[in-house]
Amino acid sequence: MLTLRFVSDPSLILRRLNNIEHGIFSAPSYLTRRGTPRTYADLNSHNCIVWIGGPGLQRWPFRQGKDIRQLKIAARVVTDDT
Repeated sequence: MLTLRFVSDPSLILRRLNNIEHGIFSAPSYLTRRGTPRTYADLNSHNCIVWIGGPGLQRWPFRQGKDIRQLKIAARVVTDDT
């Protein structure tokens, strides 16, 4: 079994294969219509897709200098890995 979920089944042997980096992506035509976000908070007025495959993933981490800020995203579309 290969999964992106957090698994808590004690009968399974888990092995991390790799880390997945998340990113923020957009079609150029979308940005032409809606404008380019200038601040992290601007993302809440855009059509974001949020993956809810694990705990805390509705909050997106952003690095600001040495600090990491967690921004709760008001998603228009929510999905999981099923």
